[in-house]
Amino acid sequence: MPNPKMRNGVIKRGNSYAYVISISDPATGAKRQTWISKDSSGRSFANRKEAELARSQAIAAQHAGTFVLPSSATLAEYLPEWLASRRAGIKAKT
Repeated sequence: MPNPKMRNGVIKRGNSYAYVISISDPATGAKRQTWISKDSSGRSFANRKEAELARSQAIAAQHAGTFVLPSSATLAEYLPEWLASRRAGIKAKT
């Protein structure tokens, strides 16, 4: 049964709003729901309209293949992981 407080995939949580989208796991292809409560700059959604707009943009990015989950990882934390995933295609002099 759907949550009566949720409308268009958006729900109020305390003084801010959050939205839900389905994300496919690249390894297994299984879908899971992911709640997102902050925009890319780390600011909470102040009203329903902001959250609905962000959800629409996230869904459009998913369809375009450009969606990336928000993360609080720093560049120093991310780069070793990125390099390990790209190592086979990068020449030693790069």
